[in-house]
Amino acid sequence: MKAGEQMEWGIQISRISPDEKSLYLWDRFDPATAHPANTSSFARLQERWFSSPVFLQALMKGQKVSQWLLTKVHRRANPFSVQIISACGPQVLLHHQGLADDLFVSYLEFIRTKFRPFRIRLLNYALTRGITETALKRSHFAQIEKFATYVNRIEDDDEILQRFHSSHRNDTRKAMRDGCEFRPSIPLAEYVRLSALTYERSGQHGPTAEELSGIRSELVDQGNGLMSGVYRNGNLEAASVVLFHGHHAYYLHGASAETKVRGATTYLHFENMRILREAGVRFYDFGGARTGEGADDKARSISAFKSRFGGTLVEAYGGVQ
Repeated sequence: MKAGEQMEWGIQISRISPDEKSLYLWDRFDPATAHPANTSSFARLQERWFSSPVFLQALMKGQKVSQWLLTKVHRRANPFSVQIISACGPQVLLHHQGLADDLFVSYLEFIRTKFRPFRIRLLNYALTRGITETALKRSHFAQIEKFATYVNRIEDDDEILQRFHSSHRNDTRKAMRDGCEFRPSIPLAEYVRLSALTYERSGQHGPTAEELSGIRSELVDQGNGLMSGVYRNGNLEAASVVLFHGHHAYYLHGASAETKVRGATTYLHFENMRILREAGVRFYDFGGARTGEGADDKARSISAFKSRFGGTLVEAYGGVQ
């Protein structure tokens, strides 16, 4: 089969040239299934990190039913050796969800034929959604990994709080009574400083200042994200980076003071949900939960914390080919 050739079941895959008009239409394709990692803003972020965004679309009977933003990375040692990376699954129109697996298989066949990559990597734990184990097996992925996340439906203030576990609900209300102040936008330098201190406490490496700067300029400042925080007495107690587009938001990074005020973090997420609801967002994804085999005590603790916001546990899959 040649690249772009129509497949037996009527799915035709093609590449989109990223001009101003096509990207405008791309960003407005089916808000109900939109994903911040499938936007032109996210593509600019990849370019900033010296990778090449690839815009693919799927047509059926001349109608666009799906699109998928990928990243093409050349190995430094061999510029002709290509790796394909995805930060999200293909976006599929709601009324074509039953064809999601077939569409994924068609995309992969096109990618293999067109780019001949030495590796296809779909393992961004925080952002990959909508890819099933069945589709990965059909596409001959040798390494398949299962993961999960908690997703809150954003409704009115009372409904949001009622879904919280009583401990989270009480902590949030306490933070409000104690004079905590939510700010939907905080200075980049303050977030970078608090993030570095947060990861330093656990001996881990978090996002670099360069990565956070790119997220700020290409996503947050373009209306596809929040870099928010909660202050008390002028001190930044907790902060977050949340990406959003269409009806969906994703909690990407978080940071907090070592001796933060009780309730600062739960209050932060509560206010994030409130402000995102005003932007048309309907679902708040906590960006991953590790509860199965291989999860250490810290990972389990973080997952338990996320679960107490009352969201629905959603399972997904990723892999490397």
